[in-house]
Amino acid sequence: MSVLIDPTENNILSVKNILKILIISSAFGLTLLTITFMAWIGWVYLFRKIPREQRYWAKIQYLAKWAGLPIITNQTPLEWSNLISKRIDNTYDLGILATSYNEIRYGNPEINYKLNDATLISSYTEIKKILLKRIVTKPLVKLRNLLPFINAK
Repeated sequence: MSVLIDPTENNILSVKNILKILIISSAFGLTLLTITFMAWIGWVYLFRKIPREQRYWAKIQYLAKWAGLPIITNQTPLEWSNLISKRIDNTYDLGILATSYNEIRYGNPEINYKLNDATLISSYTEIKKILLKRIVTKPLVKLRNLLPFINAK
């Protein structure tokens, strides 16, 4: 008595297996997209009620902390920006953000300190790119240090 074996059950390229893989990958992608969207909503909600200059400065400080740069609370924004700008090699843009924050936060409320909007936005965008790059590459650097054979030539 011979047993009939269904070739479609064991074949990895069967329609049934391909559909399973597509459903699992779609569910994983949708979950990842939802988590990313919720994190973005939380990020926007966190800074919703503060003026733009202070919002940019607060976001830069959060990103710098996540990038492993020191946050020293007893330093003025200009002192901190001078310290950090040496590590990220961008003195100009960080100086603009620190100056605009100082003027809005500690300046005379009767004087309009508004900087050029395009300059402020471009400075924030540039510093954000640098810090995000450090955040993303930080785990890779740690992994490279843990696995010495990666550095071997």
